[in-house]
Amino acid sequence: MTVKIALFQKGLMATYHIDRIDDITVNARLRSFSGDSKPPAFIKLFKTDLGWRSAFDDVELIRELGEAIG
Repeated sequence: MTVKIALFQKGLMATYHIDRIDDITVNARLRSFSGDSKPPAFIKLFKTDLGWRSAFDDVELIRELGEAIG
């Protein structure tokens, strides 16, 4: 699956390819982006009762990826 996200406050648009590992784990690999700063090329996300979590600290990016994944 491919998802597109936009972080307007950071002036960033990015496309990630999503690989679902199991019911709660996904890997997101950067396909393309536009903006001043490059987002992470690889992010592992975990779905919890409180939403999507990752070791990556950018809460806005993780939230947008999680919403795009569903």
